[in-house]
Amino acid sequence: MKWLDSQDVTLPTALKESYVSGNVRGNWPLLKYGLGESLQRAAQKKPNHVAFIYADCDTHVSYGQLSNRVSILAKGLIEYGIVKGDVIMVSGNHGADFATLFYAIASIGGIFVMPYIYEPKHHNLKKLINKVNVKMLVMHERDDSIVKALKTINQGVVVKNGCVNQIDNVHEIASLKAVVVHKDNELLDIFTKAQTSDKQLNIVQSMVSSEDPGIIFMSTGTTGEPKAMLHRQNSLANTPYFWQLRRNQQRKPVVLAVENPFQDDVLCLFALTSAVVNFEHSDVTCVITPVNSQSPGASDVIVEAMEKYGATHADLWPYMWQDMIRYATTDGRDLSKLKGGMSGAQILGVETVDAFTTLVPEFVNQYGTTETLTITSNFIDDPVYKRRLESVGTPLPHVEIKLTDDQHNVVPIGEAGEVYVRTPNMFIEYIGESEKTRSVKDEYGWYRTGDVAQIDQNGFIYFIGRKEDNIRFKKMSDIIYPGVLEAAARKYNKVAEAQCVGIQSDNCFGDDICLCIILKPGESMTKDEMWAHCRSELIERDQPDYIFMMDTFPRVGARQKISKVKLREICQQLIVKQNHGDQKQIGEQWPEETYNGNMKT
Repeated sequence: MKWLDSQDVTLPTALKESYVSGNVRGNWPLLKYGLGESLQRAAQKKPNHVAFIYADCDTHVSYGQLSNRVSILAKGLIEYGIVKGDVIMVSGNHGADFATLFYAIASIGGIFVMPYIYEPKHHNLKKLINKVNVKMLVMHERDDSIVKALKTINQGVVVKNGCVNQIDNVHEIASLKAVVVHKDNELLDIFTKAQTSDKQLNIVQSMVSSEDPGIIFMSTGTTGEPKAMLHRQNSLANTPYFWQLRRNQQRKPVVLAVENPFQDDVLCLFALTSAVVNFEHSDVTCVITPVNSQSPGASDVIVEAMEKYGATHADLWPYMWQDMIRYATTDGRDLSKLKGGMSGAQILGVETVDAFTTLVPEFVNQYGTTETLTITSNFIDDPVYKRRLESVGTPLPHVEIKLTDDQHNVVPIGEAGEVYVRTPNMFIEYIGESEKTRSVKDEYGWYRTGDVAQIDQNGFIYFIGRKEDNIRFKKMSDIIYPGVLEAAARKYNKVAEAQCVGIQSDNCFGDDICLCIILKPGESMTKDEMWAHCRSELIERDQPDYIFMMDTFPRVGARQKISKVKLREICQQLIVKQNHGDQKQIGEQWPEETYNGNMKT
């Protein structure tokens, strides 16, 4: 393929095994600068370029302005005892101070973390502080629930607004030494009295390397149990750097809209980093949109910000793209500049990607994990449109991917196998879980994802699903992949979303197949429609035993990943009810009528 030969991927002449790597030639070198140094270099070369726009307060911040603000805050952090390797938790919506916080912490070798807090807050805050040994907690006064949680942990904790509160001898959260609570435009004022000199700051910053730990990502995956993944600074620099190079090969100016960091960490931080580390490649401006309602129509504030600031790209999680298509008021909005976008975190059906591409012509799907960050993406100029819809693309530069069987042998092209990844952007460890770290990272640098995929003869990767979600066929113990059933269900024009789980059958050695669907708004379905569609699309082995219609799927975490574990529990309950005559199965015992998108009991 002549077109593919010109891209940033390296393939052997005849691809026979399921192994592929991103280009590692000299024209795609890894970045060698830390995040703080990258900002300094950007400020020296393009001091007046507007790198960040905070839509909620209409504040524009240039490289030069940000660099000056970062120096002030970094001096203050040093003054209050923050040293290289200390963990600083940043919670809440910090307005125009968010990028300042992020780069100030990175510039002196601190480790940045944003919390996912679940109810009860006091229990989970305590657990998280102790898990990653937080030394300083910085929050906006809007986030008063965190202050209340601290009080619940220990009544003796005194926290005042507008200052650095020293925390001593609180044994329940022994690592925490300071809490800062600020209001809008107050954060720098709190630290301006610091006596740290420019010389002291330069010495501290000179000791920081791109190889140093720089960020902790908290992830619930699809289980709901938080994991703390420690990454180096260069992981967060190289990932958005190479992704931006791939999707913007023409080096055009990019205005990139993302969700507010109060509601998303990963994509927002990627955008914050991309706006700085890509300064030599292209001009990137990151638009941080206002906090949204997290309910149907929530994307209206994002659409409004994209129109106001002329966004050319938007990087959002699937649930927000879905909301934009279903509920957002796009009529009358001028989104003519919006050309590109991406999503990830969960498998998307062909129809879904096609719908996203209708809204955003250069939309591409990505694949990655919190442990490896982004590892693959499609190409906006792929001449085979069907491949853009179905695959998650090829590895980014310096990323290797192989698919193996249960005996760790690389499988032939076209066969399903478990995804293993080797990348310089790999996480360091699960904090406090060394055994778990060793269980997924081998001595040769490969990370076991637990995902199942296929690779075609051109090196494109097709995601199938989680290995743990595979269904064991009842008759011959064959493996059935949920993604096959879900893709077939989504082909039906009334179906918006589909998920498939296996439930251990009482009468055999395999699983009952449960297909769960959500209808598109305003659609209805007769009792036999879905069964007929499944029979026409699937071989007999893959056809579901149960079909349930639902309003929503259970989701976990800030990125709203669908929880197969919780969905499986719901299906088990529905099967029990049905067997007792309470729950009617679509197409078997439902009365003669049509059903809107509700779960019927």
